[in-house]
Amino acid sequence: KHLALPPELRLRLAIDIAAGMAYLHSRSPPIIHRDLKTPNVLLMSTDPLHDGPLAKVSDFGASAQMFMASLQSGAIGSEDKAKKHVVTLTTWLAPEILLGQNYSKPSDVYAVGIMMWELLTRRHPFDHLGSVMNEVKVRQKVPSDDPDNRPPIPDNLDANTAKYANLMKNCWGGEPANRPRMGEVLVALIEMAQQLKPLQRLDF
Repeated sequence: KHLALPPELRLRLAIDIAAGMAYLHSRSPPIIHRDLKTPNVLLMSTDPLHDGPLAKVSDFGASAQMFMASLQSGAIGSEDKAKKHVVTLTTWLAPEILLGQNYSKPSDVYAVGIMMWELLTRRHPFDHLGSVMNEVKVRQKVPSDDPDNRPPIPDNLDANTAKYANLMKNCWGGEPANRPRMGEVLVALIEMAQQLKPLQRLDF
């Protein structure tokens, strides 16, 4: 049985991830991570302004590849090829990426939704499908917008955690245009955290 993270810690880590991604998406041009997953989030425990560990998004190799392709966009198809090149494990890939479409800010938001589920459950995404051929099963199920084709939501959630779960589900929705912006995700998470315990640091 996986012991749940204290809600304050879960929200703080989710806020750190959302803050990092909101910053990247606010750049001009926006920086799309393209390889966003929990193994690419570093936990640090040395920040004196933090209650508990600090989460930092890392591994921008795929983002750099896309940026370089944009600089070389005079070469026919170079930028488009970079936008479509799959660089991460299927588990965190948005439906549109599995269908061969371009990476975008909403595809990063989808990955954040999956990571929020990991913080909530402390389980590996889609582990309910079993370990055999898991990647193949995910590729078959995720492109469908059927809620049953996403990681299962725990039962009997309190009101604050239910808000968190609803935000999570909005992030992993099947239609990219309907997913919230990363800044909106950040604001919603901060509001949830403030309902539990005032945050000591809000300078995101």
